[in-house]
Amino acid sequence: MSDDERVAAADAVGLGRIADFCRVGLERTRVDAVTVTFASSQVGPELVHATDELSERVAELEFTLGEGPATDALASRMPASADDLLGSVSAHRWPLFAPEAVEIGIRAVQAYPILLDDTALGCVAFHSRQPAHFSTDEHQQAVTVTELIGLSLVHPSSGSGIGSRLRMTVHQAAGMVMVQTGLTVTDALVLLRTTAFSENTQVSDLAADVIAGRRRFGKVGTNVRE
Repeated sequence: MSDDERVAAADAVGLGRIADFCRVGLERTRVDAVTVTFASSQVGPELVHATDELSERVAELEFTLGEGPATDALASRMPASADDLLGSVSAHRWPLFAPEAVEIGIRAVQAYPILLDDTALGCVAFHSRQPAHFSTDEHQQAVTVTELIGLSLVHPSSGSGIGSRLRMTVHQAAGMVMVQTGLTVTDALVLLRTTAFSENTQVSDLAADVIAGRRRFGKVGTNVRE
């Protein structure tokens, strides 16, 4: 078996464990869905696993907007809680994310950073369709599940992360948009996110269109379909 094949096999095992731990998290915290994201310094939070389509849409929304509980948890390396996304606190903290998440069907999110030493590797987010507040026991269960998922995200032999190979299509597309527009790669990523949001699509789908040549961005930030 080649080195690449061994890495792929290890990834498959790790992803399987993450899915198992997410199912445990669902049962022990009594939420409706769980997502796991990996922190990429180049692209932003990258979706590793979602227990259902609804939670995947919420994770994609947060990635597209660049704000939300998981984003805050990664930045602060502390849990971030939204017991009711319709509340005034959530509206103030996440003015774009909160109403859009409610529109999709989520009312509460509890997000826990995945920590390794002083580094935030990613985040585990627990989603509820109704307002929800974790009890002390549910909080501890969420902490435990997050720690177990964190261990599954890293290959013990190399320390390399599963998430480092996920959603590289977005980064590749940002590089192509950078060339097309003359923007920096950071501004190109922002342009991808804002365009996806304005068109009510997922940024990963827009990125795939850019890479396939179905979408181009002009020098002044305009774009055309092909």
